[in-house]
Amino acid sequence: MSPEPTSTVPDPKTHGPAQRWHFGVAEGLLVLIFLVSAIGVAVTDISPTWGHKFWLALVPLLALSSIHRRAQRPRKIGESWLRLFGSELFHWAGLLAVLQLAFMLYNTNRINAPELGIFSLLSVALATFLAGVHFDWHFAVLGALLGLSALLVAWVEASIWFVMPIALIAVLVLLWIQRRRSRSAPA
Repeated sequence: MSPEPTSTVPDPKTHGPAQRWHFGVAEGLLVLIFLVSAIGVAVTDISPTWGHKFWLALVPLLALSSIHRRAQRPRKIGESWLRLFGSELFHWAGLLAVLQLAFMLYNTNRINAPELGIFSLLSVALATFLAGVHFDWHFAVLGALLGLSALLVAWVEASIWFVMPIALIAVLVLLWIQRRRSRSAPA
């Protein structure tokens, strides 16, 4: 009796472009990190002490997410887990050191709180982008988005005194229009 023939064609469910992408815990954590990163700039502007805690708490989330993504991928032949995780931990420890240095600059009055918030976000963006280059491409996308959000936050901070009066006037005009409509409506 001959053995059953086996196919050399990969299963489209597990290989190739036909593989379905699913939104998992790691992707959810990356989206959460992106959404709260702008809040970190605001927190740092208001209270650098709380901002310091915020940024230092964000780095382990990024590190755990990166390590989780890395653990899901198959290792190359001869690649040890110790070396993989060691390089990840060293990478994220470098970000912690940069953030610590930034807050030391703030404490010595070299930079002010708004600059500190933007610098912290840019540091996280760069480290995240480089994690994407070296570990998992999702982090490169997140890092680029964080960098763009740093530009947006800087622009909003710079133009807030121009934008806020316009927004206030727009709200007042809308309230005035609504009040006029409610008065002219039949009872």
